[in-house]
Amino acid sequence: MIRLRSCVHFRGIQHDVCGAGVRLLDVRVVPEKGPYRWPCVERNRDLENCPKRVFPTDEQEAEREAEFEAAWAAVAASQSSCCGAPLDESRVIDGSGWRYCMNCKEPVFHGCTRHADMDQDL
Repeated sequence: MIRLRSCVHFRGIQHDVCGAGVRLLDVRVVPEKGPYRWPCVERNRDLENCPKRVFPTDEQEAEREAEFEAAWAAVAASQSSCCGAPLDESRVIDGSGWRYCMNCKEPVFHGCTRHADMDQDL
């Protein structure tokens, strides 16, 4: 699977702000042709319009990749990666990918350790 290497604060363009509090619309570059460009992704490293951009080191990126792979392995096994307990498939939250860990009773997204309160805009 190809993964997009991004700033350590980047949470996705569906959010108004990144983890460092930068408004994404303030750093978005709108070219005459083609898609928007964001300084948050490595392929746009030439953009220098975000003072808080920090790309992960190779070691941090390897750690992120290992966490990602573990989360997807948990999804395949219908387990929560927070503690390995089964996901409560009977309690789908808002018709989305959110489930509850049957042990912790915490909402998790497809087995990821990112709990719901961490995924809200600042």
